[in-house]
Amino acid sequence: MGIRADWITTLAEAGVLVSMDGRGRCMYNIFIERLWRSLKYEAGDLQNIADGFATQRIIDEWMITDALL
Repeated sequence: MGIRADWITTLAEAGVLVSMDGRGRCMYNIFIERLWRSLKYEAGDLQNIADGFATQRIIDEWMITDALL
């Protein structure tokens, strides 16, 4: 079994549904790219990030206050 098959098996065992047909993939990619761009420009660039804990706090605050409104 290859790496890809092992990964798919791991996801399936965790209850994750994996789409293998690729339909809708472009819309998903657009959503993710816009989400990360917004996070980067609205939260990340405006603050001094010292470590991973600060990064997690900034992302959590951004998700709660800005992204979910």
